[in-house]
Amino acid sequence: MVERKTKRIRLEMAVEITGLSENHSPTWQSEGRLHDLSAGGCAFYHSREIPVGERLDLCIVLDKEHARKWKTLELHARGAVIRCVPEGDKHLIGVRFMRFHESPPERKG
Repeated sequence: MVERKTKRIRLEMAVEITGLSENHSPTWQSEGRLHDLSAGGCAFYHSREIPVGERLDLCIVLDKEHARKWKTLELHARGAVIRCVPEGDKHLIGVRFMRFHESPPERKG
């Protein structure tokens, strides 16, 4: 078993998902439900399969408790799918962050 470098916390919150093309332009948008979060990545549930390697922009909408604690309403991250596991009628998507920040990323294109 691989030991994690960062602590993973269990959070169930809304996550807004944007698929990105190779030049980082948005290709699709959807919503999911966060499962867990760490400084290095996250996992969320989604209604469809997302291929390993696909790049995503994520916007995690924080609940009041975490917004107060982290002094922001949303967390924004850019990452790549590293795992997609079917679980019933949903898929658990694992994402490794390439960039993690509190404000929305600038779009190219």
